[in-house]
Amino acid sequence: MALITREWMKVGLTGLCLLGRPLVAPAQNPELGKELFKFGAVLLASGDTVRGPLTYYPQQDVVCVVQANKQVVALSAAQVRIFAGLQVQMPVVYGASDHYLTGVDNRFRPPTSIGRGRSGQFHQYDPTHGMPDWRRAQVLPIQKIRTYRTLLWSGGAGSPQAPCFFEQLTNGPVLLLRRLRPGLLGYEMYFLARPNGEVMRLRPRKKDVLSYFSAQAGPIQEFVKHRRLRYSDPRALVLIVTFANLHAAQPAK
Repeated sequence: MALITREWMKVGLTGLCLLGRPLVAPAQNPELGKELFKFGAVLLASGDTVRGPLTYYPQQDVVCVVQANKQVVALSAAQVRIFAGLQVQMPVVYGASDHYLTGVDNRFRPPTSIGRGRSGQFHQYDPTHGMPDWRRAQVLPIQKIRTYRTLLWSGGAGSPQAPCFFEQLTNGPVLLLRRLRPGLLGYEMYFLARPNGEVMRLRPRKKDVLSYFSAQAGPIQEFVKHRRLRYSDPRALVLIVTFANLHAAQPAK
């Protein structure tokens, strides 16, 4: 495990080399897509567990843990089996037609983070913007636990496989995973992991989903039609893969 100081972290992780090779091109911003977790736990490949506030750098496949003694441990995907972190966020409203949720029109709010807009850029709006203090205090933050696993992935045709972090979106036996595409903020790639650990790229479209879950194609299409889901919607994709796993586990009639 590599110990680093807070001052060292401020200058970024460009050129960090934990596997004997750079994990990111020098031109990329090492903090692109950085995720902060209030608290988390990391299960190491050695079987040990490290706990504390987490910072995940998807561009480098590195997770940093702040230990009780204030030392920061930087861990590559090769050193980690799985990690999970608690993320605390304020609720977010997308678009211009959700003002009925808060009583404030989102069309005139300044963007505070990211989310896809009409121009293809990413804009995200704070639903508490413009609220009086007493009303803002009533908006409770959203707490969620996000889980990441280390799996082998080539990253492209002809490239050797290497350990990489994938966010786990569903339970198995077939896992739905996602990663941030290197160098592109907001562009996510989806994958399916077989029980043997093999990782396959999944494009969120009907043809690809039904091709993989061919044995459950009929029930999946009925489920999607009944729920009025879209294969390209990330939240719907989670429901679809979860349904496919549950349906595959049912005994044949």
